[in-house]
Amino acid sequence: MPRTKQTSRPPKPEFHHDELTTPLTKARRTSIQMPNLRRDEVYSALFILDKTPRAIIDEVIVNNRKHTGGYFFWLAEENFEALLPDDTDELIKPTIPADWVSRFAGKTVEDAFRFIATLHLEARLDRQFIAVLDIRLYKEKDWLVIYRVDEQGEITSIPCKAELTCMQMRSYGNHNWPTFMDDWQRTGKPILR
Repeated sequence: MPRTKQTSRPPKPEFHHDELTTPLTKARRTSIQMPNLRRDEVYSALFILDKTPRAIIDEVIVNNRKHTGGYFFWLAEENFEALLPDDTDELIKPTIPADWVSRFAGKTVEDAFRFIATLHLEARLDRQFIAVLDIRLYKEKDWLVIYRVDEQGEITSIPCKAELTCMQMRSYGNHNWPTFMDDWQRTGKPILR
């Protein structure tokens, strides 16, 4: 009986925000039921969905601190204890090990929101808006992408100037989102350009 040669699967393509994988201008309906969509939470989640050098992640977190006066980006990972109520209103700058790889590498925005939905309700985290660092968009355009999930599970997104993303996420309310979406879809220009 002839032996068949077993071949390995091709690697999963890296995550990119483009018209084939995640169109930035199209809303996506999901079955996500997000608990506690309050907008008065302290921290904003930063997700890394592709392979991104630690130096770039550090750069994004530090540059956002310059505009908010504190570390309010929570680097999405399993450890959410820093989000629980305590005496401080600022996260300590995350220490990212040299060999750190995001557990969300290769995952989707929907996976990110599903993860957020599972966190303890006491976590002082904005559950409606998340930021995603896409290495290509960051290098080419200096953008992060802000994603929003609404009460019906619909996800929409708008890019933002990278260093102003956390400030933007902390400062606007739901009533501004339709205006920002309209502007982005009409002009193709990000928030806070």
